[in-house]
Amino acid sequence: MTILIIDTSTDLALIGLGSSEGISTMEAIPHANQLSKILLPMIEKILPASLDAVAIGVGPGSYTGTRVGVAAALAIAFGKKVPCIPFSSLLAFIPEEQGPFSCHLKGKGETTYLLSGNKTAEGIAYEHHFVPHDEAPLTASPRAVNWEALNTILQEKWKQKAFSSPQVLYF
Repeated sequence: MTILIIDTSTDLALIGLGSSEGISTMEAIPHANQLSKILLPMIEKILPASLDAVAIGVGPGSYTGTRVGVAAALAIAFGKKVPCIPFSSLLAFIPEEQGPFSCHLKGKGETTYLLSGNKTAEGIAYEHHFVPHDEAPLTASPRAVNWEALNTILQEKWKQKAFSSPQVLYF
């Protein structure tokens, strides 16, 4: 099974090919808001003759970037007569190494999207975190939390500062 993977929700356009054995090809290109010019040529370079599905990152992230990626993914899926499968864009930032992780992406204003868990040889188990700001648990689905509250948690609990771009934090 060959899957074309597209994620355009951040400053990097991620294009890859995956199968049951893992990701065989992956390119990450800074697009400088030029997705309409570079995305299809990037895809054309790696697109195989036979394709079983298209996976598309649907955010959180850049609204316009995500729309461009989704439009391209839907067009390719329609043309190849294969399914188009959405996924959370934060999944692209889960580290290859095993162990606990936390992936976050700064949203507009004072919010961030956070996904955390523990990666083992058997797979990924997502964990819950509690945010003092509103006392609501974070689940495997990305959701907004107050950026300042996240910064406070990171500084107090893990001695790290939050960043303004997607990062993987190990704790």
